[in-house]
Amino acid sequence: MDTARIAVVGAGVVGLSTAVCISKLVPRCSVTVISDKFTPDTTSDVAAGMLIPHTYPDTPIHKQKQWFRETFNHLFAIANSAEAGDAGVHLVSGIKGSGGWILTRRIEDLWELHPSFDVVVNCSGLGSRELAGDSKIFPNIFYFFLNMENN
Repeated sequence: MDTARIAVVGAGVVGLSTAVCISKLVPRCSVTVISDKFTPDTTSDVAAGMLIPHTYPDTPIHKQKQWFRETFNHLFAIANSAEAGDAGVHLVSGIKGSGGWILTRRIEDLWELHPSFDVVVNCSGLGSRELAGDSKIFPNIFYFFLNMENN
């Protein structure tokens, strides 16, 4: 059986996570992540990095701020440690470590990948508006706030 050539379009947290999962779960495959932007220039670098504390009415604000500060410091330490890859923080290294490829390229149409890949996985997020003609896609955070206003 030939090696399946799989392209994952998009290098945000969804694209990189998908590529790592495919490389682990699909035997005899070659995974290539294709994107015109990589960290720190992706939407995920901001969105996935958001830490929004919940408020607890029965807990003093100073205590909540302490928890938030301790949590942030702990997560920041993991991201800057040698164990970042094991924690899933540095997914690019996980893809390269499993034999995957990283390709910086702007894709105008998913069909342009057809000759080179057997499977194309679209993880372009908001880029799907143009790339796949998906005018209904929108950021989840806006959906969350719209629902909050309507309730």
